[in-house]
Amino acid sequence: MADLTALPARLLAGDSYTITLTYPDYPASAGWTLRYAVAGVDVKTWESTADGDEHVMTLTAAETAGLIAGTYNYQLRAILDSAAETIDRGLLAIEADLAALAPGASANYWEGLKRDAETALTALVAGGAVQMVTILGRQTMFRSPQDLMRLIAQCDARITALRHRTFGTPMRFDVVGMR
Repeated sequence: MADLTALPARLLAGDSYTITLTYPDYPASAGWTLRYAVAGVDVKTWESTADGDEHVMTLTAAETAGLIAGTYNYQLRAILDSAAETIDRGLLAIEADLAALAPGASANYWEGLKRDAETALTALVAGGAVQMVTILGRQTMFRSPQDLMRLIAQCDARITALRHRTFGTPMRFDVVGMR
């Protein structure tokens, strides 16, 4: 179980977390509670319990296991009787529990497209110069193996960018004579 003293930037679905928060303006001993809400593909809320002036939130493995991976908005509110004040808001990344995924569930669009394009390239080379192939359930015509090789290279670039969390390499170019 992860013991934290601040709201995390990411959660792993299926993991347990204990978050201990201290806000001097909203002490738990004075009756304040904190409500932590996440909203994205799913919506989930947790409420704190008091430990002196501190607020303790327990996110169980069963509660986080149901969260679908993706980017969520989060909000932390302090509540006392009918008063409610938002303390913090932001983005939270929910990452999938890999042990709970079905085969192929973690493959992204570009990986699937590359796999199908490589299969189509093999069929195209074996069958001739112009051929209809099915890629991601759509029929497409490729005139030459080079067409598919360009598509595979594009998929490789996108997959690399996703893995390294970049879109590509920045480049500068000048256009001369254009008005």
